[in-house]
Amino acid sequence: MKTKLLTGLCVTCLVANPAAAALINGDFETGDLTGWSSFSFGGQTNNLLIDSVTPLSGSHSMTTDNAGSTANTIRSTTQSFTAFTDFVYTMDFRIDGTSTVREMDWSLGALTGGEANGLIRFGVDNTNGIRGIGINGAAAGAFGSLNGGSFNPVTGVEYTWVLTGSDFDGTSSASYDVEIFQGASSVYTSLNNTFTSASGASIQSVNFTRGGNWGAGAYTVDNIGIAVPEPSSAALVGLAGLALILRRRK
Repeated sequence: MKTKLLTGLCVTCLVANPAAAALINGDFETGDLTGWSSFSFGGQTNNLLIDSVTPLSGSHSMTTDNAGSTANTIRSTTQSFTAFTDFVYTMDFRIDGTSTVREMDWSLGALTGGEANGLIRFGVDNTNGIRGIGINGAAAGAFGSLNGGSFNPVTGVEYTWVLTGSDFDGTSSASYDVEIFQGASSVYTSLNNTFTSASGASIQSVNFTRGGNWGAGAYTVDNIGIAVPEPSSAALVGLAGLALILRRRK
């Protein structure tokens, strides 16, 4: 238990500060979608919304609408950033609403907009668990299971998603690990998910969608970031986590 707590503290603290600087308005504290753009998905180009009533942290988060369990208005938003071949991506999320299926759908992509341009695409909901797939260009295929079994988020509970990617250089088999935290406790781990990436397939954008099969329910996200943490930062965080554990023992 203490090992899990230490891991959670170290991972969460490690990526929080470096990752935040890599995206514009990843915490949405501007109160709008500055830095984010809508893209065409399912024939519509509506942006997601700002939640200033029940945000995950601070005063604002980004959310879909809560308009039923099937498609109403398809919503989508994306942001491009400096390309990464090795990276750590983090975000806080919550599945909202009361319908049977509440799904969050998002991807990290090589190009802006849509799953067909994604390199890693995910769906997670409170009924079917978590799915993911590595995508080469437009050959998206279907969602598949991740290594390590499934994870069904509880509606209304806040989680932190940490994704570590390696070798997204278009010349070798890319891989990624997923870990999900509830507070400081790890509640899901999926290691060594691999696929052969397309030529020049570095990570350059993050995309969110909602509507129909692309996110039937409502969800909220916050504190979105992507970066390559510095080794020196990792060492400092490890010492800080150890100090906290020792303090708890007294």
